[in-house]
Amino acid sequence: MKRTLFLICFIVAYSSFSQTEPKVAKEVNAAPSIITFNLLSSFSPYNPRYRLGYIKGFSERWRAGLDIGYGSEAINFFSIGENVGKDYQLFEIRPEVYFILNPANKVKQHISLELFYIDQKETLIDNNYILENDNRVEFDRADFHRKKIGTHLKYGAFLPITRKFGVNAYAGLGIKYRDNTFSNIINPRSGGEFLDEFSFFERYREEDGSLFSMNFSFGFKLYYLLN
Repeated sequence: MKRTLFLICFIVAYSSFSQTEPKVAKEVNAAPSIITFNLLSSFSPYNPRYRLGYIKGFSERWRAGLDIGYGSEAINFFSIGENVGKDYQLFEIRPEVYFILNPANKVKQHISLELFYIDQKETLIDNNYILENDNRVEFDRADFHRKKIGTHLKYGAFLPITRKFGVNAYAGLGIKYRDNTFSNIINPRSGGEFLDEFSFFERYREEDGSLFSMNFSFGFKLYYLLN
């Protein structure tokens, strides 16, 4: 939550500074086409993936985009390690609609609505999962499958670095529905009562069943303006 608030403050401060600078030429195209690359997703220690996106402007105020992410042991070189299971594979898709708050500004602040779907599979070794009664089941090996859908309401800004390159910083809050399943379990056994000693990101891999809750979103996307 602190990181989300810091990101929002950074966007506001950057925007305020930019508006005090002398006016520059307006964007060549009021309805730009933009390619994006998420700067954080490939370095995630728990669910690394490469996420590419495309944003198309339809007017000075409205834009729509689509991000697609994919990660696996074969292509993720930075973060695959002890936090990720064998045969790790993740696919995600994120459509998003943007509303530009003040098209005349150099920094394009926006609010947006994002939908997302994530499908993740991997094989966990010498691990455990938590039952609804807070008891743990330990196992030698199990196939883990996570499906997650939801939506975010986000605030962000397109922060130009050069005429073509820039960063889209954003933060938001929404809801999610997540369903975890464990199958093909080898040597299941009772692990005793669960003690809440793990971080949020570690626990999501260890919780069996469905969950409906709030969800946070924050990050940076490097963008390139095509026109």
